[in-house]
Amino acid sequence: PPADSLIADLSRQRADMIVLSLPVDIWDYNGWKDTLARPEFSQRQKLYSQSRGDHQVYTPQVVVDGQAHGVGSDRAQILSLVEETSAARVKEIAPLSLAERNGMLIVELGEANHQMERGANVMLLRVVKSRTVTIGRGENRGREVTYTNVVRSIVRLGFWTGAPARFEMPLPEARADDADGYV
Repeated sequence: PPADSLIADLSRQRADMIVLSLPVDIWDYNGWKDTLARPEFSQRQKLYSQSRGDHQVYTPQVVVDGQAHGVGSDRAQILSLVEETSAARVKEIAPLSLAERNGMLIVELGEANHQMERGANVMLLRVVKSRTVTIGRGENRGREVTYTNVVRSIVRLGFWTGAPARFEMPLPEARADDADGYV
């Protein structure tokens, strides 16, 4: 719950950050299945730990820019990690615009400001802005926890080579999987 509260605070206070919750199913074994958790998010957390080389997976864990991790309820640590990863983030900037027109989500990426060796997948994350869940078991049994910016699914819009590109998706598809928004 402290991490969930911090996520909500950061998402309101920091317009310069994309703050998301990807609930993992690590606690499903204790007799209560988290209704928002997804096995693919647990797998994603493991893959991040492998790509970093530290193999550290725990909850609540925050992953910043896919590069650094820390305790999800530690505001100072999270902000420090954001600062530490900022140099790489600035280096990899490309102009980006999102628009909703004629029932379509339109994503336009400009030219990369550096040479891209392998290109990059352009992903759409379907998000529920807020969802309250009553915890059924464990140390938080009986508590209501409000999750913020909960990712419901991740889909590939296309592949970007670094050259200007445009990707489109019908708005109902962008908001599928119970989502009321997207990133």
